[in-house]
Amino acid sequence: MNKNMMRRYLATLIAMICTIACAVPSAIASDTP
Repeated sequence: MNKNMMRRYLATLIAMICTIACAVPSAIASDTP
């Protein structure tokens, strides 16, 4: 795997983790009254 492809893969992975990490607490917060 070349460096440019690895960087793009890592950026996508980090973005996915951030999206999930942001979505989960808001889902929990909306679940509670």
